[in-house]
Order: sequence, then structure tokens, then C-alpha cells
Amino acid sequence: MQKNHWLTYSLYALLKAGSSIILIFFLGLASSVVAAEDNVHVMNPPTSQAQIDADTMQYDRQHEVVSAKGKVQVVYQEKILHADTLTYYLKEDRVVAEGNVQLQEPDGTISYANTMELSDKLSRGIADHFRSKMATGAYLAAKEAVRQDPKHLLLEDAQYSACGPCQTKAGEPTLPWQFNAKKANVDLEKERITYKNMWMKAMGMPVFFTPYFSHPTPNAQPKTGFLLPSYGSNTELGKNLTVPLYLRVAPHIDATITPTFYSKENPLLRGEYRQLFHSGTLNVTGSFIVPKTTPLEYRYTMPHVRGHIFAEGKHKSNSDWVSGFSLRRSSDPTYLKKFHFSDEIYLQSELFTHRYQEHQFFSLRGLDFQGLRSTDVSTEMPLALPLVHSRLESDPFSADDARLAWDNRVMMVTRTDGPDARRILQHFTWQKSFTTPQGVLLDWTNGLRLDGYDVDTVPLNSPPGPKNPYNGSKGHALPFTQLDARLPFIKQGQRQYIVLEPLASVYSSPTVHYTQKIPNQDTTLVELTPENLFQASRFLGYDLIEGGTRVSYGVRSASYHHDGYGGSIMVGQHYHKRNGDLYQRGSGMEGPLSDYLMQFHLKPLHYLDILHRIRLDRKRGNIRGNQTTAIFNFYPIVYNIAYTALDDERQNTRNVKYLSNSVRAVLKKGWEAEAGSEFNFGQRQLTQKKLVKFFGKLLYTHHCYRLMAVYEQTFIRDRDVRPQSYLGFSLSLQTL
Repeated sequence: MQKNHWLTYSLYALLKAGSSIILIFFLGLASSVVAAEDNVHVMNPPTSQAQIDADTMQYDRQHEVVSAKGKVQVVYQEKILHADTLTYYLKEDRVVAEGNVQLQEPDGTISYANTMELSDKLSRGIADHFRSKMATGAYLAAKEAVRQDPKHLLLEDAQYSACGPCQTKAGEPTLPWQFNAKKANVDLEKERITYKNMWMKAMGMPVFFTPYFSHPTPNAQPKTGFLLPSYGSNTELGKNLTVPLYLRVAPHIDATITPTFYSKENPLLRGEYRQLFHSGTLNVTGSFIVPKTTPLEYRYTMPHVRGHIFAEGKHKSNSDWVSGFSLRRSSDPTYLKKFHFSDEIYLQSELFTHRYQEHQFFSLRGLDFQGLRSTDVSTEMPLALPLVHSRLESDPFSADDARLAWDNRVMMVTRTDGPDARRILQHFTWQKSFTTPQGVLLDWTNGLRLDGYDVDTVPLNSPPGPKNPYNGSKGHALPFTQLDARLPFIKQGQRQYIVLEPLASVYSSPTVHYTQKIPNQDTTLVELTPENLFQASRFLGYDLIEGGTRVSYGVRSASYHHDGYGGSIMVGQHYHKRNGDLYQRGSGMEGPLSDYLMQFHLKPLHYLDILHRIRLDRKRGNIRGNQTTAIFNFYPIVYNIAYTALDDERQNTRNVKYLSNSVRAVLKKGWEAEAGSEFNFGQRQLTQKKLVKFFGKLLYTHHCYRLMAVYEQTFIRDRDVRPQSYLGFSLSLQTL
């Protein structure tokens, strides 16, 4: 390489007197597309220095032209420029870089051009065959790039994609998707790219055309604008088009307004508001629609404007207190199901505040319910306010490893029509664990339950007379003791282990007979299961008390290989010395001896996992309950199946036989497929067919975009909800 110190000094002096040639030039044409904050204006500081290397450098005094030729490299503030030739025309204040022009930015962005020219005091420029691969992976190209001023860049025959080219089957590089426009404008101040007469192409094939389109620059902060639409078709609502609008209100506040246009129904408008606080969050979603028509049978019960609102907020203070709310309401019982928001049977709204500390807890809540079933009456839905729960525990490592605990619960339930109740409950327990010399593990619990009720308008059945409302107070004082015992036998081998464990539990307390004077506000129907066989109470709530003396016993055995293969079995039964007035028919606990419980877990192969539960009648030996789930993991294909059958004598669940199954396949090159169905082989209330639901989904995920197609068919008929099928398509693009 030839070195001419005089030329180098002259060029450096010119750079000091004018500007940094290459820095201004390329920042105006290349890095300006990447980020507005990288925008560099014409500079004149005496400290501006650029290191220039070339095979030859010349200065023409007569024409005042500085030129560098052969492997030109310019380094300025961590930016590196390569070109075949570089020419600076001092009189015209014009810079020209030609031949394999390449600029590398500090963030990894690399820009290319055949030629670049800068003029008008280095504030205007043109690049020929401009291409840029940005640090985000986005790709921008143009036949010609013109910088009009420091804040705007005009592109002719522009091309943009969020990712670079990939190879096709023929071996030719192509963009997965791209925007092609005759003209495009990059606004660095607003961080947006705007197109005129734009075609979107996928793998080189035109997809759709729009005369105008705009989106943020790849690394811009979130901006207000339309998101990509989705399309679907529904047999009840017709064809639909969803066009979301994203609103960026502030760095910590945003919202989405989403109208959906139907061919058979008026438009539906959805909205979501999100806000982030220093110590909390707020999220509100909702929707509404003015239906075209209302079925005659619901003309006087269905509102003229239908909609819903779901909102939740949470705040955490510095003193471990967490407070918040959840609001969930619908205009009518079937709105959420008809417009595919939710299949819930009730909505629960809540106010709460709670505090967790070591060995203590306090919670204050309020609950409100909206029933969505056809049998629900709005005036009979409860309002539970307040609900107070506090708990104190002793240190488990003191007092010989015994633990003391005190639970305090207060509840007030009111209704417009129906019983009202106020309850206070105190629960004291002492618990200690032992191990006998023979290896028996014992857990001994002693406790006292104190509760009091004050009730109003509780209906009493006095056969053969009518219902008589009851107003008054009731209470219980219930001491209890429970002893749990298990004796594990373990055999450990080199490649597997075997466990045999007899189990027993004895519980004793005074018998508390069921009375209608205490309304059942929080206790659901109970069924004997392997999970609650050894629990002190099989009820999930507190209004029903499972007193008396009872014994639960069983045995558990397991054998597992170190590779995970094997299985386990548990067999158990329950005995109690009280009448069956507390347990409904079909629960498995109607008599002194309960049904037999069996649970099997089998993993005979690495791809097969089976869990089977069965409940056998204690007298006849017939099956009264049967639940089976199985997972077949033949990766990349996974199949799930679940079957449930309950005794037809059980109230409200007579002849329940339900089967659901799904299969998911991970295909090659980003493709995934999923399908499933649900069947009801027993008593059917909302459908006349055994097939309840069928769905299928096809998903393609690329690092540059995501395409999804969904099909769903339901056969449920519930008031104005009718059997229907739905087909939908959605597309999401990277950076958009």
C-alpha cells in the first residue's frame, strides 16, 4: 500500500474544515432507517477525525478534488465504510462513493449500495441500489434512496421485510414475506415507514394490494396503528372480519379497540385497556353489540344492547399487603357463549386485600356472583360480604415439633330473594408427628371447632305442609381428634425400587346431624375419591359438618424402574358410625361401609402413561364410578384421551358418560397440527347428539411470521345458542 503523508494531511485538513465525509453520508442514508436517535447532522467540530486507508490517495489542486482509490476504508466513531473509490469535490461540496459500498454500524447493521452521492453541504444524498440488513434482522432495499433532509428518506421501488432472504427448494434466495411499493417514505422523527401502492408478497407470490400502508420502523417504540386483521366464517353469524387498532397512550398505558364485522349480524366492538403502575396493574376488557334481531321467545328478557366487562386490578404496598379487585359481568346469560368469549356457567366478581407473613395470614374479601345457567335466578344469587379469614401458626420447630394453629373465619351472605346468613367460625388445632420404634409414621391432630350462625328467611320443608321460613341462631362446639398412620416398606434395588405402604386413619368427634335451619352456602356435593379418603372432612366448605367416628384404611404399592417405567396401585375403603343423612345417593358413602376405591398408575413404556380410577359397589361389585386418562407420547405426535362415567343414581349427574380426546403433531419445518373431540354418551341436556364438540388447528411458525387456521364445530343448544361451526384464519408478522 502506498502512503502519501502530504495527501493524508491535506485530506485531514479538509475534513476538519468541512465535515466528516463518510459519517454524514452513510448516517443519512443507511443508519437513519435503523433508529432516529442515530441520526447525525452536518458536523464541524475541530475534534472530528476520520481514519482513511486506501491503496492510493490524490489531491487535485486545480480542480480541488480529493480522491481515494483501491480498498478504501473509512473508520469514524466505530463505524466502518468500505468502497472501491471515494471522491470529494470541494467546490461543489459533493462526495461520491462508488463500487461495492458497504457500511457497518456498531449495532451490527450492514448497508450496501453501488454508488452513493452527498451534496448541498452534505445534507442531501442519493444512493443507487440501496440495501440494508438491520440489527433487528429486518431487510430494507430500494432501487434509489434519496435523503431530502435529516428526518426523511424517500425510497423508490422499495422492498421491506422483517427478516432476511432464505433458500427455496430451487436454491434461490427469497424473502418469506415482503412489502413492495413504488414509493416509500421513512419518517425518522415519527419512526414510521409509509408505502404507496403496496403489494404484500409471500415467498415471492403476491398476496394482497393496498394503495396505502404504514407501520413503525423495526426498532421503534410501540406506536398507535392498525394491527393485522383476521378472517373467519361462522354458520350463525356469517363471514367476519376483525381489524384491531392499537393505541399507545403512554409508555405505561396502551389499549386495543377491535371491531368485528359480520355478514349476518351487526358489528361487535371489543376493547382492552392496560395500565402499569409503580406497584400494581390494571386490565379492563369488554365488548358490546346491538343485535339485528331478537328471538321472539326472548324479546322481553334479552337486552337491546348486549355486552360484557372483565376487569382486574392489583396493588402491592411496601408492607406486604396486596389489594385488588376482579369485575366479571355479562349483559345476559348466553352472550359470552354465543360470541365465543367463554363457556363459564357463572361469573364471580371479587374485592380483596390480604397479607402473608411467616406463620400468619389475613384476608378480607367480598364476592358477587352472576349465574349463567337456565335454572339460575338472578335475585337468588348470593352476595358474600365480608369474608374474613385469619390464621396464626406456631413455629413448627418448637414445643417438640408440635404445631399450634388458630383459624378465624367470618362470613356474611345476603340475597334479594332467599336465605341470609351470618357465620363466625373458630378452629383450633394441635398437630404432632411421631415415629414408633417399629417404623410406623403417625400424625396426631386434636382440635376444637366453634361456630355460630344467625339466619333469616330460611325455608323449611314440613311435610305435608308448605315451606316455613325460619329466623334464628344456631351453633356448634365440636372437639375432634384424628390419628393418621402409615407403615412404608421399601426395597431398593440397583435399577428399581418397590414400596408397600399400609394406610389407616381414625377420626372421632360428636355426631352432628344435618339441619335445614343452617343453610348450606359454601359446601358442594361430595364424592369419595382417593384424594379425600383420608381427609378429616370430605366437604370443601364449612356449612356441612362431617362428624361422628369413622375409619379409613387402605394400602398403596408402587414399583418403578430408575428410567421411570413402572406403576402404582392404591386400594381403600371407609367406615363411619352415623346415618347416611349427610351424603347424597351415588356419593359412595350412603351406608356404614363405603364403596371400594381403586387407583392405578401405569407407565409400562416410555411413551405411555395411564391413570385409572374406579369405584366399586360394596354389595354388588358393579362399577359406580370410572375415570381413565391416558397419554400416548409418540413424539412428534402426542395423543390424550380421558373418559369419565358416574353412577346414574347420583343426583344432578345421572348417567354421566363423557369422553374427550385430542392429538397434537409437530410436523417438519415449523408446521404443527392439533385436533380433538368431546362426546357425551350419557344423559344429554344441551345437545341431542353424542358428539358435543370437534375442533382442529393448523399452525405454521416461522422466525419471520406466524400463520394459523382454526376450525371448530359445536352441537350445543342453549336458549339462543345453537349448533354452529366456525372457520378462522389469522396472520402475524414480526415487528408489526
